[in-house]
Amino acid sequence: MAVARIEWRCPRCEKRYAIREDIPEPELCPACQQAQPDSELPAIDPHYAAQRIRRHRSLRIVAQGIKAAAVLIAVGGFLFFTLSIVQGTPLITADDRLLVTAFYLAAFFGTLLNAALIYAAGGALELLIEIEHHTRLQRAASERK
Repeated sequence: MAVARIEWRCPRCEKRYAIREDIPEPELCPACQQAQPDSELPAIDPHYAAQRIRRHRSLRIVAQGIKAAAVLIAVGGFLFFTLSIVQGTPLITADDRLLVTAFYLAAFFGTLLNAALIYAAGGALELLIEIEHHTRLQRAASERK
């Protein structure tokens, strides 16, 4: 079923468009809207932005703490396993030397995997904080229009 259309001309570039009759006429065509300079966009209140940054400061510190804990776990685990191998005090005893090596490699890998997962959790928390922060800034800017 065909939709009724009307002819509309962009006031800036003078291009003609056929737009649907049942929607309101746009101010500018899509090309002119994309080329619109940033100076015409609403300015964000710096006080509001600083207030939002302060609000999330404690969460940012928690995220950095999680990342630091991941690095400490990785370094501590590698030092612990390496020193136990060098000192000759095996944490894992087995009759076969290859089996002991496999257990130590599994422990190294497990430590690295654990640290990587914790580090990723810290990064994900920082990402969520940024998304929430920018969403609130956009909402505030649209409310001020």
